[in-house]
Amino acid sequence: MKSLIGTEVTQLNDKSTNIQPYIVGVGASAGSLEALEHLFEQVNIHSGLVYVVIQHLSPKFKSYMHELLGKKTKVGIKHIKDDMPIEIDTIYLAPPRTFINIENGKFKVQELSNDTGLTYPIDHFFSSLAKYNKEKSIAVVLSGKGNDGSSGLSYVYDTGGTVIVQTEESAKFMEMPNYAIQTGKVDHVVRPEEMASLFEQIVLDKKINFSSEGKEEETNFALEQICSLIQRKSGINFTSYKRNTILRRIEKRIQINQLPFTSLLEYKEYLISHPEEIMKLQQDLLINVTEFFRDEQAFKIIQNEVIPVLIQQKIKQNESDIRIWVAGCSTGEEAYSLAILIREYLDLNDLHFRVKIFATDLDRDAIKKASAGQYGEQVIVGISKERLERFFQNTGYNYVVKKEIREMIIFAPHNIAKDSPFVNIDLVSCRNMLIYFQADLQQKILSMFHFALRREGYMFLGPSETIGKLTDLFQPIHPKWKIFKYLDTEKQDYSNLLRTQTIRRTEKLEGTKMYTQYPEANATKQLNPIYETLLEHFVSPCMIVNENNDIVLSGGNVQRFLRMPIGNATFNVLKMVSTNLSVAIGTALKKVREEQIDIHYDHIQVFSDQKDEVVDLVVKPFKQKNESNTPLCIVFLNEVKKEKTKDPSYETKQYDLEKNVQQLISDLETEISYTKESLQTMIEELETSNEEYQSTNEELIAANEELQSSNEELQSVNEELVNVNVEHEKKIQELRDLNNDIDNLLISTNIATLFLDEQLNIKRFTPEVTKLINLLDVDIGRPLSHLSHNMDFDHLIEEAKDVLQSHQKKEHYIESNEGRWYRLRLHPYRTKENFIHGVVITFLDVTEMKMMNEALKMKSFALEQSPASIMMVDEDGLIDYVNHTYEKYVKMDRIDLLGQSIFNLYESEIARETLQEAWEVVKQGKRWDGTSMFVTDGSEKWEQVTFMPIVNESFELKRFLRVAEDITEKRNTEDLLRKSEMLSALGEMAAGIAHEIRNPLTALKGFLQLMQAEDKGDQQYLGIMANEFNRIELIINELLVLARPHAVRFERHDIMSILKDVIMLLDTQAIMNNIELVGHFPERITYIECVDKELKQVFINIIRNAIEAMPNGGKIHIKAEVEQEKITLQFCDQGKGIPEDRLKKIGEPFYTTKEKGTGLGMMVSYKIIESHKGLMKFDSEVNVGTVVTVSLPITQ
Repeated sequence: MKSLIGTEVTQLNDKSTNIQPYIVGVGASAGSLEALEHLFEQVNIHSGLVYVVIQHLSPKFKSYMHELLGKKTKVGIKHIKDDMPIEIDTIYLAPPRTFINIENGKFKVQELSNDTGLTYPIDHFFSSLAKYNKEKSIAVVLSGKGNDGSSGLSYVYDTGGTVIVQTEESAKFMEMPNYAIQTGKVDHVVRPEEMASLFEQIVLDKKINFSSEGKEEETNFALEQICSLIQRKSGINFTSYKRNTILRRIEKRIQINQLPFTSLLEYKEYLISHPEEIMKLQQDLLINVTEFFRDEQAFKIIQNEVIPVLIQQKIKQNESDIRIWVAGCSTGEEAYSLAILIREYLDLNDLHFRVKIFATDLDRDAIKKASAGQYGEQVIVGISKERLERFFQNTGYNYVVKKEIREMIIFAPHNIAKDSPFVNIDLVSCRNMLIYFQADLQQKILSMFHFALRREGYMFLGPSETIGKLTDLFQPIHPKWKIFKYLDTEKQDYSNLLRTQTIRRTEKLEGTKMYTQYPEANATKQLNPIYETLLEHFVSPCMIVNENNDIVLSGGNVQRFLRMPIGNATFNVLKMVSTNLSVAIGTALKKVREEQIDIHYDHIQVFSDQKDEVVDLVVKPFKQKNESNTPLCIVFLNEVKKEKTKDPSYETKQYDLEKNVQQLISDLETEISYTKESLQTMIEELETSNEEYQSTNEELIAANEELQSSNEELQSVNEELVNVNVEHEKKIQELRDLNNDIDNLLISTNIATLFLDEQLNIKRFTPEVTKLINLLDVDIGRPLSHLSHNMDFDHLIEEAKDVLQSHQKKEHYIESNEGRWYRLRLHPYRTKENFIHGVVITFLDVTEMKMMNEALKMKSFALEQSPASIMMVDEDGLIDYVNHTYEKYVKMDRIDLLGQSIFNLYESEIARETLQEAWEVVKQGKRWDGTSMFVTDGSEKWEQVTFMPIVNESFELKRFLRVAEDITEKRNTEDLLRKSEMLSALGEMAAGIAHEIRNPLTALKGFLQLMQAEDKGDQQYLGIMANEFNRIELIINELLVLARPHAVRFERHDIMSILKDVIMLLDTQAIMNNIELVGHFPERITYIECVDKELKQVFINIIRNAIEAMPNGGKIHIKAEVEQEKITLQFCDQGKGIPEDRLKKIGEPFYTTKEKGTGLGMMVSYKIIESHKGLMKFDSEVNVGTVVTVSLPITQ
């Protein structure tokens, strides 16, 4: 199947076809997955397009975009690799932290380091795409945050490509689409699912064939009309632009507006009815594509080979000015790049020159942006980090060129096609502008550059531009990068450059003069007597000619004697009549003008296409008052009237053609001879004048240079004066604003403020002062001592005088007669020059504050004297308040506690665990209640603690309050009570022991009596007796464990080895019960201080209970987890579980769920674990299983 572009070739660089496919660059970021899916769901598998997806991806995480898009489309998907050929009908995904370029039909991948900082991969790719694919580029901006893509899409738009943006309602994050729309260079805003059909429409849209047969003349006419419309609207003449460039831009505008036009005339009519479209077309024609240090290698040559030579020439010639002209500077990046290179060279060599860079462009908006010198992060990507720090200021949201660089450049609007060039230029830079102009304008501009350059100056063009036929004007220095040097030549004529506008104006003036020489009103007035004469004397064909022999009026059937000459149109009578008539009329006209008489020639033979005839010719002057140039009348007669022959003013002659021709030739020869002599004399005079003019011209040039220099200095001075004036006006306005601000501030603060001068006279006061001092507006200027006050303070004057003398501020708390309290402050009035010019007195009402302080003091006293220990910590756990009770409790001074972490106060692991548990609860905004242990002086103290969050007015957690009560004595009392209960339990246990032992003893006694009675040793009885003895021994052993003091020796053992020995011992029993013992142990060796036999007893007891609880078999998981200071062991079975009511009784004496259990096993296990300073707890769920957790401290 053929693709939309009409080719089955898949690779871009395949030489078998010249068709360049469209490439779609898709820029996507946050929230774009859904948009990408909707887009590629609609893409035709044989669209013939190339799709490149650029995203903001993290290299730390794997991207699944390939798999996700693969579910939505059948189009092939590939990850971009360096040097990978580009194929149509393929979706390419860019890897993270890379810049993607396109060169020669292949991808070039530029990897970025992790410390590169903020990057703009979408901008970079759009820029590369525009350079490579030009008008066959499509840039798509989807959902995302930030402004990546907004700069790069401008390149796509300016090179004729298409820009498409996702709609707001379909985007999850609208920042990237909004930034794109704000550039004003977006062609379509559509939903992602509509983009695929839009791609096809862009590719399949029929190009308007403006140059088809029969349309060429119509197109040219319409193009001239369109250029005229733009010129009238904006003043810019585009007629010298390349025709195809203008047609491409018009074609794009037609497509953007979706206009059904097939000819330029239709679009011209559309422009007339839609004036706003004219400016949009003009903006499209003004192509602004530029960047900093564009073509880096070319700028390195300028830096290393051109700038040093220029400056060394200046040093040799003892010149201090460097003048550079950047024509077509667009938004200023190229001008700033050259300024940076020059500044670097001057600073490196410690040189000082006046540098003036004239940066000009036709686009005033671009000039305005360039003058601001503000660029986004995506624009300055090509600038090195060192130059960025040296020459730019980072404002947080953009980069501003520093003043030292901006002062080197003068930005100005300039039309290079018609405005005069700059002169004495050392370097002209005009890159990628000439390519848009026709050849004649290119040659004119290059000649202008030659005129502008001084001898040995340089010219810097774009890589695609040439000097054409002007090889005698410029010497190539570096042909590849189009760097040329000025060639001195005497053949070049600059007059056409400098006089183009003058000639046009002259032509216009001459045309006006010729038109106004006989304006309509004057002509009517002048010709009235002529009409009267004609009516009186003639009825034959006639005409009137002016001093140039041009026909200005005709009458009768004169057209039979006239014909239109071949070539340029003219009204000269001698060129519009036949040859024989021309000789007769010319001779007659000459004589009439010389002798001021009427001339009458008879029998003149006239040859025409209609018929031959003989006529008489009459020529007579018409004399008018105050007219120096008398018009002449020419009349053709078939027969002379008799009354005319009697008129003595007529000179009637028989016309002899041959005689008159000879006479005419003779007259002409005489005239030519005279003309030659006059010409020779004139040439000699001109040569003399020319030498004088040349000398004068050189003087004028020198004077012009001096004037130009003076003008520039005056302009500089004028600019400085303007700036100073603006600054002064701004400062005055600032002072006004500041004065208003101060007035409003003083009033809005409600602080009574009084300003006194050095004599303590009133200068200014706020309304609040009148509550304390009896003041009126008319009191300004009066001494303070003349005024009464309403305060219980009689030393105000003395205090003010003391402040004036000591220059030190003073402060008092005073009470008004109304019972309100004020903080009185007296400050010296200090100027910026550090002079004291008076006193400032403020009265701050602190009545509420005083009351609050008293209330706070009472609350503070209550907190300090509270029997509870109170502590407040910040959100990082740092102590910022403790009361006196807490100081006594922990036996530490407050100064040592403040700023410490609360976690540093607790030494024991149990106390830290409790604190950590409480901290995690309160950090969630919840309250925690519980007990905590604190060790001081080697003794344990116990607290009942309430830990709660404190929130501010905005419900933000800022502080945490810990209130604790010492319950050590209470806990000791409870321990005594617990011991009493234990003694009671021991009594109960003793009774139980007696009962448990009595039963087997009774059985044994019975069996012994039987044996005595029967007098035989029955083996049956002996077995039973042995079991009962074993049972008694087990009970006694377990009782001994409970009863004996633990005077055992703890030794260092590997807990894992102990546990593995137990598992090996019980593995056979487990296998016989269809149970698998599964261990989960860490590889490290973990030592603890223990009695290994006792721990084995505990582990055996736990595992055996688990085996007995699983009659149907299963798995017992034994897990070990090592933490910082402890090891946690978990024994998890899959048994029937223990009900909650029975779970609480585990560990009580003689409580068992087994038929032959003693009820002492778990009680003994608890005792052993407790003696090892550990913990053991049970968790169980019926029909799920039981988990026994044992925690023991480890040896570091």
